[in-house]
Amino acid sequence: MEVFEAFKKDLNEVFNIEPVIKIDDDVKYIETNLYPEALKILQKDETLFEVPRIIMGVNLSDLWKTGKMPKETFWKHMQMICIGSFMHGDMKEKIGPVVAAVKKYFGMAGNENSEISKILNDEKSEDHFKEVLEFIMETRIAKIFLSIVEQIDVTELNLNFNNPEEFIEMVKNPEHPSIKKVVEKVQKLIKEKVQRGEITKSKLVEEMEAVKAKITSIFGNIFNDALGGRQTDIPSAALLGNSPEARRQRMLARLQKKQREKNSQ
Repeated sequence: MEVFEAFKKDLNEVFNIEPVIKIDDDVKYIETNLYPEALKILQKDETLFEVPRIIMGVNLSDLWKTGKMPKETFWKHMQMICIGSFMHGDMKEKIGPVVAAVKKYFGMAGNENSEISKILNDEKSEDHFKEVLEFIMETRIAKIFLSIVEQIDVTELNLNFNNPEEFIEMVKNPEHPSIKKVVEKVQKLIKEKVQRGEITKSKLVEEMEAVKAKITSIFGNIFNDALGGRQTDIPSAALLGNSPEARRQRMLARLQKKQREKNSQ
């Protein structure tokens, strides 16, 4: 897996060691020992390394404490191997630990009554997420997404995971610098894939609309509302482009959302 190979390469260059990747064993270790600590990894909490973290046959905690590798580089690798581990094997079987980690995250801010928490606390939520994931993995957009994730450096995006409420507000705001940076990077990578003929824009839009429809059929509009916009607010084509019309569509969606919020008060 590329994310493990990239980490191995940097460990070799910095520490002059030869980590040994045993992908199934490493993924299982991460699922068991790092998924419950996902918040620490997102928030770059150094207490993560107060206990041994054995991956690729080396104790990452000992290496961290030497300070030889730049911290941002180390955290980038930790984040990416967690994402890579989720994508390895049957992702549906990993939904449970991920939902538990997300519940813990939102619980930090006392958001038990938030729309997202209502979804997560639904006893059927895990099955619902599995159904959505299974549907998504049958699309070509899933393969595009997986390759894009591997090319995004999470640490460069300056995403603030320390405050759940602030993070959700940031996600809702398409004009937030960090969100704009994510969107622009994704648009650039998608454009390159379209130009190389890996997928057509029309097919991409078609699949995005199908995924949105699937999510709405299972969760209704509650999921879209929680993230700041109903399913029909922004056409998928507008999400993919940076043309004046695409920007106009996104601005219109924001105005519609604000009006709904005003009317509901």
